[in-house]
Amino acid sequence: FTKMGVLYCVEDPTCSNGIQSLIQQGGGQQAGVTTVYSSSFSITQPDFTSQCLDAKQAGATFIYFAGDGDSLMRMANNCATQGYKPLFVGDSIAITANLASNPNLNGLLAGQTNFPWVDSYTPAQQTYQQAVKQYDPQLAGSGTTAAEWTAGMLAVAAAKSLTSTPTSAQFLQGLWSIKNNNLGGLAPPLSFNQNAPATPSNCYFLMTLQNGQFQDLQNGNAQCV
Repeated sequence: FTKMGVLYCVEDPTCSNGIQSLIQQGGGQQAGVTTVYSSSFSITQPDFTSQCLDAKQAGATFIYFAGDGDSLMRMANNCATQGYKPLFVGDSIAITANLASNPNLNGLLAGQTNFPWVDSYTPAQQTYQQAVKQYDPQLAGSGTTAAEWTAGMLAVAAAKSLTSTPTSAQFLQGLWSIKNNNLGGLAPPLSFNQNAPATPSNCYFLMTLQNGQFQDLQNGNAQCV
């Protein structure tokens, strides 16, 4: 899989901004990947047949899809109708629970900024699983559920030094004190800086979709580049 097609949504800047390092800054090339096709799309777009045919004609063996989960579903279905079944790659909260039911997305690679929600390797991940079992056993895990849980645990970590009369300044001090902390395996190493942006992290968790089930490919560990 060395010939990449890229599709990115126009509604959210994170869609287009997120692919800059992949294409304009040469990240794909450094990884041995050639971009043979790229196109923008709208999340309200009902059909992706034209993009499927163009990507197929260009010889793209996999599609990096920077958009929402429902649009990814539509594209996979439209491409399959045209006899085109590339490997799809998506990430973060675009990886929704309903993707698992689509056989046209079998083999999907899903990069995650937070822990794979199927994991229970660490005590922190086990706490998440126990909470789901106790409070919502029918919950279908996804990139969103992992992100929401991790955000909550980050707030807990930042709030550890709050007094009985908490203030926003105390909370910020607690946040800024977090350095190289992966929240027990829920996130890549996080570091916050006083009155400045957080330290960037080039780490991710990698999942795949196989036969209707999401699986972790890295045994609960984040991979950094």
